[in-house]
Amino acid sequence: MVTDPAAAHARLAQLTTVEAGALSSVARAHGVEAWLAATVPDTMPWQAAREQRTRFLAARTRAVAELRAIGATLAAVGCEWVALKGQALAEDVYPRPHLRYGVDIDVLVDPALFRDAVDALVADGWRLLDANWPLFLQTLPGELRLRSPTGALLDLHWHLLSVRELRTSFRLPTRGLLARRRVLASGLPALDPADQLVHLGVHGALSGATRLSWLVDAGLAARSGVDLAVVSERARVARAGTALAIVLLRARAWLNTPAPSDLLARIGVGAGWRGACWLVDQISPLDARPDDPSLARAFARSARQSQAATIGEFARHGAAWLRSGARRDRTESPLHNPADARSPLHPVDDPMSREGYFAAVSAMA
Repeated sequence: MVTDPAAAHARLAQLTTVEAGALSSVARAHGVEAWLAATVPDTMPWQAAREQRTRFLAARTRAVAELRAIGATLAAVGCEWVALKGQALAEDVYPRPHLRYGVDIDVLVDPALFRDAVDALVADGWRLLDANWPLFLQTLPGELRLRSPTGALLDLHWHLLSVRELRTSFRLPTRGLLARRRVLASGLPALDPADQLVHLGVHGALSGATRLSWLVDAGLAARSGVDLAVVSERARVARAGTALAIVLLRARAWLNTPAPSDLLARIGVGAGWRGACWLVDQISPLDARPDDPSLARAFARSARQSQAATIGEFARHGAAWLRSGARRDRTESPLHNPADARSPLHPVDDPMSREGYFAAVSAMA
């Protein structure tokens, strides 16, 4: 791995057009294309990447404008909120905000006011994309997706975890998170630094911890001056220590990012667990297609309260991975097909189910 910026810059300048295109595709798949575009040399074959720099700058400007508009709408109904993940991290832990690009915007609100937040955004011109109300009443997802009049995508969360079963495995109560929120220099509210790092561990692990962007997020956040003693206590309460350890150890293995040894010790990560994570990374290393099924992905998604529980969950995930043939071509999920009754996008005009879903969410408060 090249860790010297000057040496990396020199190597990028030596790539052919075909090699540069392949690297750009991998960076796009891993969510770090904006960082690559900002650091490539001003020589061929990097013309296309250089031209994207202004697009990423513009995207960041649009996202902040959308968040401020969202904030004004939510303030009108007395709803507290925080910006999550990409847009908050871009300002908080990245060297320059436009280095962190996100396709959508994530916002967390109080579950008691979730219905009011959705209704207020719709009244302001946002379109609710998720509309399968009988499905939502049954599964109680922790978020709904909307699209703004300008085309921006919003994941509006009432909980950090969308899947009900996972909400029983981790303890991340929304009201506690909102009570500890802070305001960034831009005026946007964000999670407390310790809560933010714990969330990055949980989100990164449950997503598979196979995209470089998730590992960069956690690695930068862990080195941003956050109080590691507070992080370890919040991770313990949230049952998230194992998830956070997997993400930080993988960031060290794949990005040469120093995993804070004090934090790992505080959350109970010893030599045995570090060895297990290392072994998984050796068997299933970094891949150009991070969202494909893999042993590394199955291992991270198995993260639970304890290392023993994680191993048990991994046995189930690993068996499913092996049954799938270890590697298979990805097919379009039925969840993205509005014509499929299993999809959140499948519209079902059922006022009673809609009312039942929002009432159940409000009761979660």
